[in-house]
Amino acid sequence: MSRLVFGVGEQNRFLKNVGSVLKADSDDLGRIVGISGRSFRDWINEKTLGIKDKMLKLSEMSGIKLPVIIDEREEWWSGRINGESGALARMKIYGPPGNSWGRRKGGIVSQQKRKEYPDYYRQLGCPIPRDFNCPRSARLAEFFGTVLGDGGIRPYQLTITLNSEADKDYIQYVMKKSKELFGYNPHVFKIKNCKAVCITYSGVNLIQFLVDNGLKIGD
Repeated sequence: MSRLVFGVGEQNRFLKNVGSVLKADSDDLGRIVGISGRSFRDWINEKTLGIKDKMLKLSEMSGIKLPVIIDEREEWWSGRINGESGALARMKIYGPPGNSWGRRKGGIVSQQKRKEYPDYYRQLGCPIPRDFNCPRSARLAEFFGTVLGDGGIRPYQLTITLNSEADKDYIQYVMKKSKELFGYNPHVFKIKNCKAVCITYSGVNLIQFLVDNGLKIGD
């Protein structure tokens, strides 16, 4: 569906002539083309552009030729133009949407909400940070020793790198003990082009637990 553009005053003149020939007012003509009388009066006053197929119908019924068509515009053309100009004006004042400040603020709010209502967010399928309150024990001390010897701690991740051949059995042992301590299985992947396996644990709460118990960020 498209709309027709005529010269100034041409749409008004055409529609008034149609009304005179058909002896119909705006409400009658509106019903003929399937719009309200008010909308048809907007056509007459050239507040809005006439719809192509409806204007052709009026031309056929009245025998009055359409004025010279200057342009043909698709439906909602004005909304796209005004929407674009409005968006540009907003960005000029507030900056583009999704800027770094907004994303950071949204992330902080989201994490706080997940801490306050963990069960609700679990039902939604959202990842919820785990709580780590492992009591001090010989097993925990042994795990800390492994981290100190073969691990590296980043702000959001712990990695333990072992030899894929020489430490084959020990890799399984570390995974089993960490499962007993923290309640979940780490991600394990082999490093390409060398005999090494990386055991990875992710989670800001886990890292905070390690730091609170004396370990340091770094290799």
